[in-house]
Amino acid sequence: MVEKRAQKPATKPGATAGAPPASGEGCTVQLDTLWQPGHHEIIGIRYWLSQVFTIDLDGNGVTDNVGFRFVAPGARNLVIRYFAAPGLLAARSVPSLKLSDESAIYRLCFGQREFGPEPAPKAKPKAVQLIKPFEPPDLAKEMRAKKEAEAAAASGAAKRRGLVGAVRRHWKVIVGVALSLLLAGGAMAYVTRERWMRRAGTASDSESEDADDEVEPGRGDEEGDGEDAEK
Repeated sequence: MVEKRAQKPATKPGATAGAPPASGEGCTVQLDTLWQPGHHEIIGIRYWLSQVFTIDLDGNGVTDNVGFRFVAPGARNLVIRYFAAPGLLAARSVPSLKLSDESAIYRLCFGQREFGPEPAPKAKPKAVQLIKPFEPPDLAKEMRAKKEAEAAAASGAAKRRGLVGAVRRHWKVIVGVALSLLLAGGAMAYVTRERWMRRAGTASDSESEDADDEVEPGRGDEEGDGEDAEK
């Protein structure tokens, strides 16, 4: 049995192509009303549906099956049928391809739909750097900042002038206090020196007396020896 693939759809929906279907309804369904371009997960690979076409197996002018062609990056093209022979993968086993009313296949008008290769992913738009519009300077804010700076400088200058003025007004008191401190320091140094000198003198006298006491017995011995010699 030779598989027949139609190359052109019927002239208009509802018109028959060849012999009418067994149901007598004729060609009433278009391919693109049942399947749209998109991705489908098949045997663990994410495929893109690139083509769908009708199949007339017995040449009676009635669609008997539908074929699907899939493409995927890095994988071989995949072609399967909606109804497949035993042992082959059937499109009806793929949830995203299965029809709720499979009788619609027999009412399909002959034809095929080319969806083309998988479209390239859209590049993310580059972030546009907005140019900040020109903003006129805030003159009021600048004037306030200038006045605050001038006020701070004037306050510092006034404090310095006040300190200098206070020194000038009370310089006699300051000098007097300084002289008093100097005199008091000198007096304390003098008293301390006198006390140290007196203590040093007392210590010297004590050492001299101790030395005399040590010599006297010697002298007595010498004199005694003399007396003994005279005798």
